[in-house]
Amino acid sequence: MQHLMSHFDIAQSGLHGLTGNLEFSGGKRSNFKLDLLKLKKEEIRKVGFWTPQGGINITDSSAFYESLAPNITLVVMTREVS
Repeated sequence: MQHLMSHFDIAQSGLHGLTGNLEFSGGKRSNFKLDLLKLKKEEIRKVGFWTPQGGINITDSSAFYESLAPNITLVVMTREVS
């Protein structure tokens, strides 16, 4: 029961996180955008974004063709801030 209450509390509290306001619809996170970042020469650059409605949107396609490696691995990371 405590686990269910914590989800209810989060949904009702109007928290603000790294990706914006935390909003929920039908028990799932809604109305958010995640930035796609690439580390290049010790600098992090935004190269696109992803939304649940529109999927992935690459704003700098050259970021994926600069490497001589034939395969690119994308890593999805999240960070919890307390």
